[in-house]
Amino acid sequence: NKGESDLQKWIEFYESRPIEVDRKSSDRPSIFIEHPSVSVTGSIQPQVLDDRLSSLHFQSGFAARTIMCEPPQRKRRFNDHDVTDEVRQRYHDLVRKLYALPMPDRSGMGASEDLPLDGVAREIFAEFYDECQEIMEELQSGPLRALVAKNQAVAARLALTLQLCENPRSREVGRDAMIAGTRLARWLRRETARVY
Repeated sequence: NKGESDLQKWIEFYESRPIEVDRKSSDRPSIFIEHPSVSVTGSIQPQVLDDRLSSLHFQSGFAARTIMCEPPQRKRRFNDHDVTDEVRQRYHDLVRKLYALPMPDRSGMGASEDLPLDGVAREIFAEFYDECQEIMEELQSGPLRALVAKNQAVAARLALTLQLCENPRSREVGRDAMIAGTRLARWLRRETARVY
């Protein structure tokens, strides 16, 4: 709603850069957020997206940081499948464990730590990184090139997330998480390009 300044805040959220929220319309003081983390998931009709996604979104880099997909349409059939209580409980337990992971303090030190890639995960990511670089060399400039550039980080973030979902106490990102992260990143890259 607020144009360019609003987009800049969302870009900073994506990069998890510190941000100060100035509450001009309130007597309350500004809020400093050291490690902002925002997840937004939603759906939108294709025509509405076409009307809302402007050149400003592409030029600012906002669109490249947005993962979009439009899964193929399938015939809808009635079914009475439901999520079991066991699956629901396992999901809630996982989310609780992930939220309990420590964040760094103001000094950046804190209890959190980097999770390095193990040797095989590093090789898989290097191959994916080089693949993205080759695609970018073929694309001179524009939205698709920006999308591919951000896709490298998407793969790493997905692999980290998947590793922590497997074991919140992990000390490194392993092979299976990186295979899944890069596979999912490729699919999301194709889907976003298709939506563009």
